[in-house]
Amino acid sequence: MDQRIFYSTILTVLVIMDIICAVMSLRSKRPVGKAMGLLDLSFVPPILGNLIIIGTSLRSAAIFGYYMYFLGMDCIMASVVNYTNEYCKGTGDGSRKPTVMYLIIIADALQILANPFTRHTFDVEPITVQGLTYYRPLRLLDRMLSDIVSGMPAAMYLYDPDNKCIWANEPGYKLVGVTERELYKVTEKLAEIFGKKDFSDDEWSENHVIGEGANARYYYVEKRNIKYKKKDLAGCYLSVRDDTEEHLRMEREYYNTTHDSLTDLYTKQYLYECIKKKLAEDQDTKYLVIYIDVKNFKIVNDVFGSDFGDMAIQQIADRIREDMTYECIYGRLEGDTFGAFMPVMAFNADLLEEKLGNFIIRDGSIEHPLQINAGVYVLSNNDMEVSVMFDRAHLSLSSLKDYKTHVAYYDGNIRDRVLESQKLCTELPKALETMQVRPYLQPIVDREGKVVGAEALVRWIHPINGFMPPFKFVPLFEKNGLIVEVDRHMWRCACMQLAKWKGKHDDVFISVNISPKDFYYIDVVSEIKSLVKEYDIDPVRLRLEITETVMMNGADDRMKMLEELREAGFIVEMDDFGSGYSSLNLLKDMPVDVLKIDMKFLSGDEDNGRSDTIIKHIIKMTEELTMTSLTEGVETSGQLEQLKGMGCRLFQGYYFAKPMPIDDFEKFAFEKEG
Repeated sequence: MDQRIFYSTILTVLVIMDIICAVMSLRSKRPVGKAMGLLDLSFVPPILGNLIIIGTSLRSAAIFGYYMYFLGMDCIMASVVNYTNEYCKGTGDGSRKPTVMYLIIIADALQILANPFTRHTFDVEPITVQGLTYYRPLRLLDRMLSDIVSGMPAAMYLYDPDNKCIWANEPGYKLVGVTERELYKVTEKLAEIFGKKDFSDDEWSENHVIGEGANARYYYVEKRNIKYKKKDLAGCYLSVRDDTEEHLRMEREYYNTTHDSLTDLYTKQYLYECIKKKLAEDQDTKYLVIYIDVKNFKIVNDVFGSDFGDMAIQQIADRIREDMTYECIYGRLEGDTFGAFMPVMAFNADLLEEKLGNFIIRDGSIEHPLQINAGVYVLSNNDMEVSVMFDRAHLSLSSLKDYKTHVAYYDGNIRDRVLESQKLCTELPKALETMQVRPYLQPIVDREGKVVGAEALVRWIHPINGFMPPFKFVPLFEKNGLIVEVDRHMWRCACMQLAKWKGKHDDVFISVNISPKDFYYIDVVSEIKSLVKEYDIDPVRLRLEITETVMMNGADDRMKMLEELREAGFIVEMDDFGSGYSSLNLLKDMPVDVLKIDMKFLSGDEDNGRSDTIIKHIIKMTEELTMTSLTEGVETSGQLEQLKGMGCRLFQGYYFAKPMPIDDFEKFAFEKEG
């Protein structure tokens, strides 16, 4: 039987019975009987109000029923007070009417009647019970709690113990697309969106993704039980929170931590993590790593500016992205270096060499070539640290000797050479202190064959490796900057030797080399002046050799330094003239006293007549520029006679003597002189 009809029938019967009782009481002639009749009639409005509330599905009718009920309750209170007053009349002395009670009841009725305007007393909201819609009253506290829940961004659904939805807030209706009158459809709609849910006693929570790609929405669904007096189950509520914005925010944060902000490639740390994960998943495939380095990128930044540098890095990243397949993992290691990881079978060495050999950065209509090298390391052990893999790929770049080759491959020999280089760098301080590193002197003679000086050339007498020629260590120290310490040591040794010769061989000089990096790391002028002062020698006896490369950067500053040295009494020599990119325009402005001409200047020329003409005019030019010409690399008597005929003044080379220890030089030069 329909519950609505059942309860309506009961209430109707109660109204009829109450009216019958009231009529019977009103027929009484006693005042107290009439008061009882009025009391009986006062129950009719609240019962009728309940009858309307139960029997209607209309909100307006339900509100009218609640007004009848609440005002009817005031009628009951007034009737009770009236009955009590009539019943108690004649008892006691000076009894008065209960005016105050009537005033309180009237005030309560007035505030109920003001509710349509102030909404301070009650409001109604729909609930569904067994498929029927009713309206329940919300008192002030109820309304406050309901407003709080209704205002929550999460969709909220309230279920009765029979797992029927009896209430939802506005976001809840909006999520499933139903109205208040369609509350019975909520569970069905939720099942369509999130799947059928379990409303058993267990509480649960889960995440759902609805849609795909850019249209995906992320929801957090939670079911919690509501218990009556902490024991009996009174129902449950379901909350559905849209976490899409939070999820996207976390995705953006994660992306920013795993991707380089400039290139959108993987960061170094994330690249390493991905490679490590890939190796753990696939132990059978043979892999390699590639270390990609932009040569002299700092100079590019200095010359063209950081904006161009950023654009260049982005274009390099784009090229890497274009050339990599789905099997590859790649990223930006730091600065101007990139890393890639791929199966050996996917690597095309010839194609990589071709692309790196013609790498152009385009800035609008302007094209800028970049020198980019790649070091390749084929994995021999998948359990190796990823950082070590890239270190080895990086090490392979040290084997590149020219600008024509751009791809290098790691092997065990490279590692051995690196370890040996590291060992030499570690041993250098002690080697300088114990004079393992020492000057060998190569004689310089005049046109008559007299030894007038020597060039100090560094040699290392290693306690284990024995005699070490300069090509074994000088290029290494020039690259890492330790050449500065070697040069300072050689300057001191030369000054020390000149001091020993003082008063005996004052006409003999020693030439020492000044490397380009010396000008970057130390104050060359102060250092050399200080040594000459310390050993009390004539500056003219310590000649200073520079190479053309010294003037390639900061020529104006270098010229000022050299001029200052010349003013202090030193003789400045330009070494290896003709072996590099000699500039006659630079030469005319350089404060140089001696021009050292390399015999290699003449080598490889099939037309000896043209060679003779060139060197003859260079020697003549030095004379007209008030310089002294010195030819090094003289190996035969024929070369000597030829150079003499051209007017060259000083000579150096194996024809006279190889570089030798100081004791041997003294025997060669001074005993012969004696």
